[in-house]
Amino acid sequence: MCGRFEKGLLRPGLEPTELTLAHIQRALKPGTFNHLKRIYFCGNDGDPIIAQDLLPILVYLRTHAPHIRLNIHTNGGARPASWWKELAQVTDLVHFGVDGLEDTNEIYRQGVQWHRLEENLKSFIRAGGNAEVDFLVFAHNEEQVEAARARFAAMGVRQIRFKSTSRFFRFREEKWSSSKPIYDAKGAATGTLRPPIAEPWQSPVRQQYETIIEKHGSLGAYWDKTKIQCRVQQEANLYLSAEGLAFPCCWVAGEWPARSKSAFAGQIDELVKKVGADSLSIHKRSLQEIVDGEFFQKALPEGWESASLIDGKLKVCAKTCGQDFKPFEAQFQKTRAHNPATCST
Repeated sequence: MCGRFEKGLLRPGLEPTELTLAHIQRALKPGTFNHLKRIYFCGNDGDPIIAQDLLPILVYLRTHAPHIRLNIHTNGGARPASWWKELAQVTDLVHFGVDGLEDTNEIYRQGVQWHRLEENLKSFIRAGGNAEVDFLVFAHNEEQVEAARARFAAMGVRQIRFKSTSRFFRFREEKWSSSKPIYDAKGAATGTLRPPIAEPWQSPVRQQYETIIEKHGSLGAYWDKTKIQCRVQQEANLYLSAEGLAFPCCWVAGEWPARSKSAFAGQIDELVKKVGADSLSIHKRSLQEIVDGEFFQKALPEGWESASLIDGKLKVCAKTCGQDFKPFEAQFQKTRAHNPATCST
């Protein structure tokens, strides 16, 4: 279900790359980013802890703007325990994506060895790090929810969030899938993912979709009519990709380069080609020049304000920030959060 892969293989057109300390130092010079409240490291197509310079980047940001919250989202499966001790000293919060226990986590988090993940998590917490766990509930792990709750709480995890993914919904076909194949790194099918069976863990996306269909007839008709209210514009956020390209958010960035099977393929790709990828690159422009440029000031707003899809309304924005159907936010509506600091269990 990760956008990095297509049937177990690296997505066509995606080139493995990363931002270095030198890149960040050029893009965020001392004194130019003190107004920021938070910098969140969460790879669209990879895991931030793999980036070679992540620690020195965090040290640099912490040194020049100590008030900024530095948060990370990771599967926790890489790096030695000593590295995690250092990480605890320069981050405010790390979200660990852990979707099971010893016998189930690797079904979805392929390649993550449990013993290393557990050692890293414990090392981080013992060194004073604040850890939260996001646990995706599937049919194969829903019976482990209570055991996982107790296990992570005992480790000192600050909060555990259990949620059902919305990614069983297939936007291209406009239908809910009862299963998705699992592929290994060689592209061979090895098993099947299924959504949770118990009602408390079933995604609300399916019911919301049925409501949209009843009202509008199709998702396309809904996207055609819905008003786009860009959340990140309201929050004054910015997304910086591993290639060094600035986008308003990870959803828009996720459509470049165009995904071959995306329901939104093409629109963002065409916009980027129109303005030129260099005009969005921190390797070629300052962040201020990028934000003041045509993509942010003209192309995107026109895509939000267009009357219909045929007039250029951006599908990915209508899907993510339309008024009545927000599948990303919906998967948090049934989230069961457990905070060991406030619960008596």
